[in-house]
Amino acid sequence: RWKHAQGCLRESLHEQIDTPRCYRLERLPRAWPWEQIVALLRSIDRKEPGGHRDFTMLFLAARYGLRSSEVVRLRLDDIDWRAGTLRISQTKTKQALLLPLIDEAGDVLADYLRKARQPSPCRELFLRLRAPMGPIKPASMGGILEARIQRSGLPIKSTGTHGLRHSFAVHLLRQGVSTKSIGDALGHRRVESTAVYLRLAVEDLREVALPLPQNGRASELAFVDWRERVPRALFSKAKARPFRMTQFQSPFASFLDRYLAVRRALGRAFFNEERILRHWDDFLFRYHIGVAGFGARALQVWAGETSYLNANIRRNRLRVVRNFLLYYRRNHPRTWVPDSMSFPRSVPYRLPRLVSTAEMARVLTTARRLPPVPSNPLRAETVHLALALLFCCGLRRGELLRLRLKHYDEHDRTLRIEATKFHKSRLVPLHSSIARLWKHFLIQRGRRKLPVDLESPLIWSGRPEATLTGMSASGLKQNWQHLCVSCGVLDARGRTPTLHHLRHSMAVTALQRWYTAGINPQSKLPHLATYLGHVSPVSTHHYLHLTPGIRQAASRRFHQSCSGLFGTGGVK
Repeated sequence: RWKHAQGCLRESLHEQIDTPRCYRLERLPRAWPWEQIVALLRSIDRKEPGGHRDFTMLFLAARYGLRSSEVVRLRLDDIDWRAGTLRISQTKTKQALLLPLIDEAGDVLADYLRKARQPSPCRELFLRLRAPMGPIKPASMGGILEARIQRSGLPIKSTGTHGLRHSFAVHLLRQGVSTKSIGDALGHRRVESTAVYLRLAVEDLREVALPLPQNGRASELAFVDWRERVPRALFSKAKARPFRMTQFQSPFASFLDRYLAVRRALGRAFFNEERILRHWDDFLFRYHIGVAGFGARALQVWAGETSYLNANIRRNRLRVVRNFLLYYRRNHPRTWVPDSMSFPRSVPYRLPRLVSTAEMARVLTTARRLPPVPSNPLRAETVHLALALLFCCGLRRGELLRLRLKHYDEHDRTLRIEATKFHKSRLVPLHSSIARLWKHFLIQRGRRKLPVDLESPLIWSGRPEATLTGMSASGLKQNWQHLCVSCGVLDARGRTPTLHHLRHSMAVTALQRWYTAGINPQSKLPHLATYLGHVSPVSTHHYLHLTPGIRQAASRRFHQSCSGLFGTGGVK
């Protein structure tokens, strides 16, 4: 791209390079309970050859959270017995890390040097047992850990030596150590690197969860004509022309199939993109537009068929077609490609209509009045639990509808969200009130002889065709809008909040709660970001809105902290 911009390359070769899609923090950190780490170290017999060396290496990795490469590169000169420090040469950041030599670690190292380390001119701390004598390699430490786990007989699923580092970080978190201190001990340069381990700090994350709103006064359910109270735009939108083709039919058909196959091979799902390309392909087929006849006019006509959509959606549809045309131009240089500057400008998204705790309590109480249907006698209880999880746990709608009974750990009271947005998985600890609600709901399902096997969907609708998929998104949305209309939870234009607005409401309510409790909200933002499944608090800022309550609380906090700087009179 740089050489093309300089004019050294006539062709834009950078547009012909496909890169795989790599998602950050897809999997949960690999950590073991600290009790298992202690049991593993105690199981090592230090009287046998190599036992003392293996114990010392694994002890340092577990007690200091060192990487395997950092352990094997330790030298005798890195131990300062007089100052009581241990110097770590970090291979990842290329920086030296100075850690305190705790008494237990000093005793372990001294015992190893006196009894187990063979005399050698090598200055490395750990040496091979077999000839030729020399420093051990980083890859060997993984084999040492595997062998020691097998010989211990402990039920530990080995995930590599880095699991010891994760276990150390999680152990410190559960001891109440701050994220900044843990990052300094591990040698991290950014707080975001340490926040990864927050995903396993279940009890810390549980403090983010909201309790079930209580003491709500039920409202009368609206009648059959409740939709008439809501602006018609919510229910009568023009829809795209339906198509029934299962294969591409336009002159671009073969390249469209190849394009989708390449993108999916690189790790992209491309479900929405495929639907957009099928609409575009159907348009070309209907109007008999060939490769040579496709241009600005044809694209404008196709875009006009969806003029009822939001400008952001129309812009994205045009972007998907443009990306395909860039791919097609690799083999056909004369292909016309639209300029992205001509696409509709992005518009601000609709501001969320935040739902207060009192409003949510009224909605949940009213939800219990929903009448049962023949296919689902627990309709009221199902909708009540679904809305409670959305508000108290900040789940996305898709995450909720994909939940199975197997995703709940009754012992830890946690939900496991698997492969959600950007392929991420996370643990969502529940508040005790939500856990009781969950348990009561399962008991009712069992009494009604409804599916309770682990593969059953949590939000079950009872429809035969939905046995594996659960309630549909439109069904849950319709129940939510019915309840909002009945309870008067509407915005200034008479529109109901969307289900995603409950996620916004949860984040704002959690922030308000920390202000009220006198807790520094900045220290809790990493926990909120981890709970919501974000990579960093920067993504969470989208959900933090300056409500009147938060504005007043922030002003009071600023006054308490800084009033002394402005004299004895304070801030007026």
